[in-house]
Amino acid sequence: MMMGNVDDPGGGGDSTGGSRSHGKRSSGGGGSGLDLNLSSSTLRPIEDGLDGDVDGDRETWSQGLDFLLSIIGFAVDLANVWRFPYFCYKNGGGAFLIPYFLMLALSAIPVFYMELLLGQSIRQGPISMWKICPLFKGVGYCAVTVSYFVSFYYNTIMGWSLHFTISSLSSPLPWTSCNNTWNTDSCYSPEVMSEEELMYIDNSSASAFSHDNEDYRMKSRMTESQWNGSNLYREEFFPGENGSHLTPYSRDGGGNRQRNGTSPASEYFRNCVLEMGNHDIDNLGSPKLDLLVCLAVIYCLLYVILFRGIRSTGKVVYVTALLPYLVMLILLIRGVMLEGAVDGIYYYLVPNMTKLWEIGVWSDAAKQIFFSSGAGFGVHLTYASYNNFHNNCYRDCIVTSCVNCFTSIFSGFVIFTFLGSMAHRQGRKIEEVVSVGPGLVFEVYPEAVGTLPGAKFWSILFFIMLIMLGIDSAMGGLECVITGITDEFKTFFKKKKHGRECFMFFCVLISFLIGIINVTRGGMYTFQFLDTYAAGSSLLLSVLFEILAVSWVYGLDQLCKDAEAMLGFAPGLYWRICWKFVSPALIAIIIVLDLCTAEELTYEGYRYPDWAQTFGYIFTFIPITFVPIIGFIEFMSFPGDCMTKLSYSITPVSEHAALKAGQRNKRFQSHHWSYFR
Repeated sequence: MMMGNVDDPGGGGDSTGGSRSHGKRSSGGGGSGLDLNLSSSTLRPIEDGLDGDVDGDRETWSQGLDFLLSIIGFAVDLANVWRFPYFCYKNGGGAFLIPYFLMLALSAIPVFYMELLLGQSIRQGPISMWKICPLFKGVGYCAVTVSYFVSFYYNTIMGWSLHFTISSLSSPLPWTSCNNTWNTDSCYSPEVMSEEELMYIDNSSASAFSHDNEDYRMKSRMTESQWNGSNLYREEFFPGENGSHLTPYSRDGGGNRQRNGTSPASEYFRNCVLEMGNHDIDNLGSPKLDLLVCLAVIYCLLYVILFRGIRSTGKVVYVTALLPYLVMLILLIRGVMLEGAVDGIYYYLVPNMTKLWEIGVWSDAAKQIFFSSGAGFGVHLTYASYNNFHNNCYRDCIVTSCVNCFTSIFSGFVIFTFLGSMAHRQGRKIEEVVSVGPGLVFEVYPEAVGTLPGAKFWSILFFIMLIMLGIDSAMGGLECVITGITDEFKTFFKKKKHGRECFMFFCVLISFLIGIINVTRGGMYTFQFLDTYAAGSSLLLSVLFEILAVSWVYGLDQLCKDAEAMLGFAPGLYWRICWKFVSPALIAIIIVLDLCTAEELTYEGYRYPDWAQTFGYIFTFIPITFVPIIGFIEFMSFPGDCMTKLSYSITPVSEHAALKAGQRNKRFQSHHWSYFR
């Protein structure tokens, strides 16, 4: 992507008759900054005020398509094909979609649009942009911290994907059979199960495989205690491929047949890739060398892309944003051809309404939609800050939101068609097919690609696709951190030769060193821990503070004027209602209910120890502490009594000159807070 420095990306005057300059600003005795003409929404250079960004030195996207594909690449990521199906499966399929769409329409899209407007208008990083309301600068630090925390575990998924990519070079694929050293006695090969084998066989048929039949007992790979169990008379056995493997069945209290086994894909992920064994968060074990190397390769790739700066982002996403749809379409076509796929789709689309009474469903929906859309992380603010002033960010918001939502729903169809097929082969309910956890897609997708003709080729393509999806968002998250800090401390970094590059290396290195805990034998437990606490309540609180500060303190009227100056039209009634009332109220309710009904963290029946639970809450609220701490520092940095300090701290820096001149602060007037038109 070609980037260029521009002296005036905003062009000439705006509809209000003022002029907005994005060129280099002159500095005076009080530093350089921007002054707001209080009679309009336009900005002009001033001599008084806090230090500002030198916008003339800021790169811009060479064309709007680069920006659009970049934010699509960030929004359409692993959260769509990994996290969305996991939360959907965890929360009852169709029941999850109702709060998901409500949170999307009433919260995520409005916040997303607001961030694009702010970034494009102010042209600052996620921290420096809070010159519009210094009291809430801590929200910028909060967003940057959340983005950085997510990198501690998010990049691990790409490390797993790289491991699967390399393993896909083997023939046959190692997760398609049970004849491997890591397989257990309960492993079964789903691809060799025929319809006849799934038919009910009464106890008289099972008697053929008696205790005295040593050959069959050895081939079944069952232990002596399993064979001699008191429930033998309730078990049914079906021969596997070439009669070499016997699959045990049992019947539950209702007479329903259930398989007592696991798929080879599941065992490959757990026993070969992760080597979980008896490890847990108290006993992590040593890092796995192969996963450590894979993780290091991913971080090196990220650093190379980030080192090239924002110029490289647009080029990368031309490929990474488009390939996933081709691969998932092929998987979906294959999936719907399998027996039981319809049952999976039914479970996915038809909600269990009783689930809607569970607070966890609504909380997970809110967390997922903000995690997926990227709203609240500061990344969209960062990317939009490189836009030309008159870029149609409204169009970009709608297109990106639609593509993001479509991708999540589409990936859900892919996952649940194969879950339905697996349930059919296993004779289980869909919710019992695989263990609920963040590793869900690494158990379902490998089995899915294993059923395709030319499985080796499609497996390589699929896992490369996962890496490319992850790269988009990983770049955006780290770019948000780097841009946020370097924009805020621009003077310091300009004095240091290669200051940005060194800081970038430091950020990437620290993230990698912390991420090593996720490639230990007990790494899945730390991964689940980080996924739960890194971007949960802290992300929602960050979004809540952001939308309150902008729509109430900065002012809905000023935001609408900024939008009209850039786009030529003001936001409609829907956006104003959501920004002012609906979005903050809905997010606040979700946060309160989520905190009041918080449950102990568990993973597959393992209860995390008390110290881990306590540290989890501390970890969650670390980013939030920046809001009051930085707010207090900013408040105290202004001269005068408390009311004067408050006046400056809730007013954009560009208006400070007017306040010094004795102009009345409109934020102390009722019409500012009651504005709604």
